[in-house]
Amino acid sequence: WLKNSVDAYRRVGAPDKDQYIIFRFTDGTQSTAPVIECVDFVGMDYIDIEKAFKWWGDPDAAKRGKKVRVYGGHGNGGKFYMRQMFQQSYFVTYKGGKINIFGFNENRKYGFAEDYKDRKTPLAEALKVAGINNSLIPNAVLRQLEHGETGFTVVRGVRPKKIVGRNLPVFRICDRLKYHPQARSPLKFSNVSVIHNDKIMTNSLRMEEIESMEGFEGPYLF
Repeated sequence: WLKNSVDAYRRVGAPDKDQYIIFRFTDGTQSTAPVIECVDFVGMDYIDIEKAFKWWGDPDAAKRGKKVRVYGGHGNGGKFYMRQMFQQSYFVTYKGGKINIFGFNENRKYGFAEDYKDRKTPLAEALKVAGINNSLIPNAVLRQLEHGETGFTVVRGVRPKKIVGRNLPVFRICDRLKYHPQARSPLKFSNVSVIHNDKIMTNSLRMEEIESMEGFEGPYLF
């Protein structure tokens, strides 16, 4: 999901400093299941879903026909993770004044949510449907949203299959993510924050820098 979000920013030409990604973790209760979400502020439209997301095994899916360097491989990873690792998963995405909700149900069947296929929707209503509070959105991004210059996507996984109980081990998940080989580069250059039960844990999730040994601070040429 992290790589997918970074690729979305790259496709629209957003510089690293303007790539904002939020991982939001919400513990379960007696009546609700635990939820893991990944939020970015780019968005997809109906065509993106039909011509790219729904395709499996396409090595060019992440590029969407553009000549950009991306992290995505064959267009399978994010979808497999949604399908296999959660009881239910879907994304709420908004772009060009229209909202789409698409994902997998408990039987691993995928499709659009009823009444949320290319539906024209005001921004305030779309944010409410996605569960995004304005306080989570950087001011510059909020202005872009209000002017229709960008959108957003919330990928949501409900009841992770490998989590026992209602509480999510957020610190452990973040530590594994920080040091995962495929996450190091995206985390180093993008603005990735973590929210747990509506409280901000960090605004900059990344691997700790390792200081050089004394006498070996600079590059050495042989």
